[in-house]
Amino acid sequence: MTTAPLTVPGRSSLGSAVAYGAFLACSWTWCIGMFLPVLLVRDYGIWGWIVFAIPNVVGAAAMGLIPRNEQSLRNLLAQHRSATRLFSLVTIAFHLFFNGWIIRRLLPGYGPSLTIALAILMYLIISPPTRRDLLLSIIVLAISFLALSLATDLKDVNFPRSISLQSTPILFSLAASCFFGFLLCPYLDLTFHRARRSAGAFAPRAFVFGFFAFFAMILFFSLRYATFLAPLLTDPSALESAGTPGAAIILGLYMSLQSAFTIAVHWRELIGNLASANRGRTIALAVAVFLVPVILGIVSQEPLRFFGLAGGEVFYRCFMGFYALYFPAYVYLCIIPRRTSFLVYAVAVILATPLFFAAFILNHMLLLLPALAIVLLAKLLPLRASVPFPFRVYLCASVVTMPALWQAPNVSASSPVAATVQALTRSSARSPSPRCTNTTSKSSASRTASWA
Repeated sequence: MTTAPLTVPGRSSLGSAVAYGAFLACSWTWCIGMFLPVLLVRDYGIWGWIVFAIPNVVGAAAMGLIPRNEQSLRNLLAQHRSATRLFSLVTIAFHLFFNGWIIRRLLPGYGPSLTIALAILMYLIISPPTRRDLLLSIIVLAISFLALSLATDLKDVNFPRSISLQSTPILFSLAASCFFGFLLCPYLDLTFHRARRSAGAFAPRAFVFGFFAFFAMILFFSLRYATFLAPLLTDPSALESAGTPGAAIILGLYMSLQSAFTIAVHWRELIGNLASANRGRTIALAVAVFLVPVILGIVSQEPLRFFGLAGGEVFYRCFMGFYALYFPAYVYLCIIPRRTSFLVYAVAVILATPLFFAAFILNHMLLLLPALAIVLLAKLLPLRASVPFPFRVYLCASVVTMPALWQAPNVSASSPVAATVQALTRSSARSPSPRCTNTTSKSSASRTASWA
């Protein structure tokens, strides 16, 4: 799989680095950076925003700052084409849901249609890749900063002077999950690969401008409007009844613009390199898949509640699981040497899923640590290992105890979940299994060199 450059600059320059930085900032300004701070500030105050913002900026910038052999990145795209396209597919679906949930509430009546119309227009502008990508990015970023400056106010932000000792382990668990996701997800983002290849020798400067300057400012603005938007989670008309419809409209236009840009650039990556014979079928399948998040966004307008949360918030948190667990675990286990078998990856994420569910949906945030431990320790299995017996026991126990976990107010040390986590430390015999990577015949040394 190849990614054609946005444009081929004639020489390295500060202006080109800033332009590519604007593209990176806009392509990474998702409904995660725009709205997850609303949830975190509501639940944990400014510390929730801090443990989210720092890993986000550092992890995204690291993709361009850490030296990588360009051939290794091309090999990554070729060998893991399905994973990178799935990343773009899920990202588009996530924004379509967000469009039908939050943007519809900020811009009632026309918000979703505006986002789709802008996405189509932007796609027509940037396909095929030319310097118009960079010009469009600068325009979108400038409009975003103007809108955020007009709409935000610091007076409603709660800045706690200290946090309780009880909250410290929870924040540590959240920080560990954020670092794991934001450090690894960028390697599946085709827009990052396109920008890095296009920027060439000054890619590091582009990533610095993009994330330590532009994107960091966007995250700062998200802190400023976090408490302002929090009532939207439970009451679609909360901002209108509070007498602040103007700020809501401006923020809605900003989120619609950024969501449209994200949808457009990822749609280009999803279908841009397909053969003509496969393009029609891929588009039809993608449209069919996209109906699901659209329907979820519409359903989220109803006063539904699951597990004590508004229905829309539950769906949003479930989407977050892709970027907190499934995608980063794939990069960690299947791309970064020493690679494991795909079977080990699949079982590891299946075992970790109930714990992530308990953390994100049932608010047992400390369970993020054993969930991450399952994924991290799976790397220690032999290169051609089968699934150990304790993993299989835990998998069966997880499936059996999941309904009880949904209804349990707390997860105690004597619960089936805790007992099965302890079973992971037991040893068992292992037997050969297929490799995860497509290049199974390569030696371990050559696999390590392809990543270096």
